[in-house]
Amino acid sequence: MAEITVANGEMNTLERLVLDVCLADDANVSRCFEALVHHGGADPNALVRMRHDLIAVLSLVAARTDQSQSDIPAAWTTRLQGAMALEVARAKAFDDIVGPILRNPDLHKLEPIVTRGAAIAAAAYPDGFYRHTSHFSFLIASPDMYQAATASITATGCTLEHEAQSRLLFRHRSGMPVFVFGGKPCNRLRDFSYQSIRPAAQNATVAGAAAMIPSASALWTDLVYSAHVYDDVVDAQWMVDAVWVARRFPHVLDGSDDHHQDSRITLPYDMYADYVGGLLNRQTSTPTLA
Repeated sequence: MAEITVANGEMNTLERLVLDVCLADDANVSRCFEALVHHGGADPNALVRMRHDLIAVLSLVAARTDQSQSDIPAAWTTRLQGAMALEVARAKAFDDIVGPILRNPDLHKLEPIVTRGAAIAAAAYPDGFYRHTSHFSFLIASPDMYQAATASITATGCTLEHEAQSRLLFRHRSGMPVFVFGGKPCNRLRDFSYQSIRPAAQNATVAGAAAMIPSASALWTDLVYSAHVYDDVVDAQWMVDAVWVARRFPHVLDGSDDHHQDSRITLPYDMYADYVGGLLNRQTSTPTLA
């Protein structure tokens, strides 16, 4: 039977405790942060030596915690404040790029559905910058619309870099990639298509603009697919996304939702529900490696 594994091997204790701060519900954030400081606070450089996927979520640690307590090393405060400042600046740049794309009236006519990180941020996070998003992806009904989408996107400072039947890749002059998927957001799922996602799509605000995002069930399908198709390997960002989606929409785990069933790949929803349920349960007791 398949098992879910962590990318780049198991996390050490400090990294697990950093992850706990990101995963905790609001009532337990302070307790998890105190456990983190108690374990690693004697090492001023501990936050610098972590694996990359944990360093990428430090801004979420900074956003959720009180860094004024006296037992926090000054180097930790500097590192967390720097991570926060960098992420706020990145989020502003993201909004400056994506906002004009979504507000383009010609693109609006294509009824795009925002997907991936930006959709998860809009659906499950209290503030978009909490979720690091380094690229922008959206889905349109068919590759037949690529020409119309290209005209709209290039008008906002993006250049078409690669074209395939499954997707277009644009590059904004800042370097940020913009992906357009035609028909299906997941290549290996035969039936998970725009036509199946559109009826339950939700209205949301992305980069300050009105947008559509997939339903919670469709977001969960994409999360499970994105890990399962790469041999059931997850990283810190995946774990944080899955927990925040599951906490915001508990029905994605409890089986009361009709999850997408595909004719090509059978997604192991139960295995992932158990895994994410375990991540959620770990926040109800003192943080450990269990």
